[in-house]
Amino acid sequence: GCDSVVIQTTQYIEPDELFIEDQLACAGETAVLWAFQDGNPIYSWSTGEVGESIEIEEPGEYSVTTVDSEGCVNVASANVEFSEIGITLIPSIAGPLVLSDNPLQVWEGADIQMDLEVSGTPHSYEVVWNGGPQIGDDSTFNYVATKTDFFKVGVIDSLGCFAIDSVFVEVKPIQFFAPTAFSPNDDGNNDQYEIFTSPNVEEMRLQIFSRNVGMVYDQILLEPEPLPNSLRWPAWNGEFRGRRMDPQVFAFQLWYRAIRGEWRLFSGDLTLSR
Repeated sequence: GCDSVVIQTTQYIEPDELFIEDQLACAGETAVLWAFQDGNPIYSWSTGEVGESIEIEEPGEYSVTTVDSEGCVNVASANVEFSEIGITLIPSIAGPLVLSDNPLQVWEGADIQMDLEVSGTPHSYEVVWNGGPQIGDDSTFNYVATKTDFFKVGVIDSLGCFAIDSVFVEVKPIQFFAPTAFSPNDDGNNDQYEIFTSPNVEEMRLQIFSRNVGMVYDQILLEPEPLPNSLRWPAWNGEFRGRRMDPQVFAFQLWYRAIRGEWRLFSGDLTLSR
């Protein structure tokens, strides 16, 4: 009639916490996932690799399993995201100052608007226009073309990822033709002194001097006649104070200014013949 009692004590062991965090990286770089748990457990990743960390080159969710010295198992996961910024510059030019769209060729003084399209990043970003401080909002930049060069834009997001795009802008300088002679003899041919310029000239002033009389003409030339890709500026008719000037050689000064540009000076001789 003897009996016995066996008492077994079971102790529940709480495994140490497993730490792993989501990672962000720029496209083309390698992200590193780190896992940490006290007690030096064995780490096994969903990729088949072992160890405390793994290198990731593709976005997605990755998990790690740990087994500690007591045989307890922990599982945790994290997401890896890559920022791949895509940017595109779209130029637009108003008025008759465009010579070619592709490649982009404009007359000096053309007002160019650059519109920016950004894609591929879910993060906030900053824009650096043409290597300097941004002007206006983040998506549009306006500037006056003064020289041939690459126009560049850079975008950097809050993660530190960046992208650069550029547009080559060829700027054609002012062109003009100031004849060295004219014949105001009412024959219908070359009776008025005229100047021909590129369409980016906004204002002109012509001064003509006689060696005997002094200044015989001083006018700001207005209302040029538009021609195909050029302008014709009617000027002097060869008279001074209502009288025809005798044939002779005059000196002249031509002041001209491009659209949104500075005044420039050209001088030379002008022969009047009858």
